[in-house]
Amino acid sequence: GQGLASSLYPHPLRNLIAWYSDFFGDILMRHPSPSWFKGLIFSELTFQVPFFVVAIRMILRTKPGDSYPRWFQTLCIIYGAHTSTTMVPILSTFLLSDTMTSTERFVTTSVYLPYLAFPMWILYLAAKDDFGGMPTGSDKKKQ
Repeated sequence: GQGLASSLYPHPLRNLIAWYSDFFGDILMRHPSPSWFKGLIFSELTFQVPFFVVAIRMILRTKPGDSYPRWFQTLCIIYGAHTSTTMVPILSTFLLSDTMTSTERFVTTSVYLPYLAFPMWILYLAAKDDFGGMPTGSDKKKQ
């Protein structure tokens, strides 16, 4: 039983998660998972996953060179900041663990790094359009 409401997961999935956590040494996916990690999983399922779907769709539909809508840029900033922040305790748990081997730390951290890379890329997408067209120092007109 890992994560949220693990009794609802099919037995084969629970076995796969148990194998993964044992084989790679993912101490957060072992039973019982820490309460704070369950809270992060809840926020991922209610906020991060739905926005991820919206973001991928918007990115694929926007032509190269076009700006993203302001509402999307705002949500990218919120998503990127929130998701990146949730990765700090997760990665810290692995990197500072005294129960994991160096190999387990490296592999498990590598598995989780894309969950930091994508939000940082989303933040970049929002920032590259000057945060919704707000003037930058070079765009200001002299008075």
